[in-house]
Amino acid sequence: QDNLFITDQRGRIFEITAAGVLYKLAGALTTGNVNGAGATARFNNPQGITKDAAGNVYVADFGNNTIRKIAITVQ
Repeated sequence: QDNLFITDQRGRIFEITAAGVLYKLAGALTTGNVNGAGATARFNNPQGITKDAAGNVYVADFGNNTIRKIAITVQ
C-alpha cells in the first residue's frame, strides 16, 4: 500500500499513508511495557517494525527485549 511505518525512541508507533496522512497507531510519551489499545500501549525504545500479509504490525521493542504485535482494526 506504499504506507510508511515509523517508531520513535519515546515509544510511539506511527503510520504515514501514501496520501500523506499521519496516524499514531500505539504508544505514548511515557515508556514502559504495557499491552493495550492506542495510547494505553507502552514501548521502550522500539527500533524495528514490519507488517505481515494480514495487516498486523510487529515492533522490535528493544528496551523490553521483546517483539510486540499491533493488530490493526478498521472502525
